[in-house]
Amino acid sequence: MILKPEQMIKALQVVDEAAENLKFQTSLWCTPFARLIVKSKYVSAGYCRTWNKEIEIDPAGNVLLCDISNIKFSNVREKGIFQAWKDQEEDPLDKSLANPKLVEPCLSCQLKKKCRGGCFARAELFGDIHAPDPLCPRVGGLI
Repeated sequence: MILKPEQMIKALQVVDEAAENLKFQTSLWCTPFARLIVKSKYVSAGYCRTWNKEIEIDPAGNVLLCDISNIKFSNVREKGIFQAWKDQEEDPLDKSLANPKLVEPCLSCQLKKKCRGGCFARAELFGDIHAPDPLCPRVGGLI
């Protein structure tokens, strides 16, 4: 199930209000654009593009672009962890996603340095891995 941008805004508003009212620390994953909606100091939002480096390994040993993507870079069982890591690090797709070429509305967004265009895996589900995150309210034209 994939939310629509309107549903994402509503979900973020509910989380924001609940975290603030309960004074409950809440962490949102794969929502780097959340600060466009969320104001509570009890809510943090992050995702993988802001990490220095990570490696996603499935049960078969495949090094994946993301745990929800089928894009494979290497296999730790065949090549070992060091070489598999290196294969990912040297892959042009991995490099392009780590340093994306932003387009509007991301280019003029105040969150562009932290968000970097949002979730590439979600963009891939919508047809273009290099497109801005389709759940972002700015991308959806809602704010």
